[in-house]
Amino acid sequence: RSALDQLVQQAVQQVQDHYTRPMGRVAERQRDRVFVLLRQIPPVPGTVLEVVRPGPAGQGERVIGRVEVLNSEAGLTECREQERVGRVHAEAGDAVRRPIGTTRLLLAPCIPLLEVAPEIPDVIGERLRAALANGNFVRLTDNPDAERRAEAAYLASMQGDFVAHQTTVDEVLYPVLLQTPGKLVL
Repeated sequence: RSALDQLVQQAVQQVQDHYTRPMGRVAERQRDRVFVLLRQIPPVPGTVLEVVRPGPAGQGERVIGRVEVLNSEAGLTECREQERVGRVHAEAGDAVRRPIGTTRLLLAPCIPLLEVAPEIPDVIGERLRAALANGNFVRLTDNPDAERRAEAAYLASMQGDFVAHQTTVDEVLYPVLLQTPGKLVL
């Protein structure tokens, strides 16, 4: 594989890991309420999260159910059990994550922070777009106008403002090509 293919593959793996790793763990369940300890900023009330548990003997994880965020206070997020698989309930220690494939993602053009031929960021961006579109962990939004505005916001150091005003996407991904001692990083 070429160096560009390896860069893109590593970036896809990082994005997949980001959207499939647990956000936190179930601390306790009381009737239809599930209390979750999150490792990040709590999502807004109304957000639906999946509760997952390791499957038997190396079969990966299985979805136990879904919970809806009610409120967060003092590091504890209270959720309401929305649906469950069979008779199984969320239990202490179960992992909690965003449902795979529900995040709407806008992919900005690849921004190089080093001197390279202008075609290279374009090629990397298109390969990254194709690889993310083939995965099922995010829903990639195809909006060329918004992508150009996202790039302009990045170059003007106004990414936060741009992201805050987005209504049709949940997150914006800014792929940045840079160089560390000895290698290129995306």
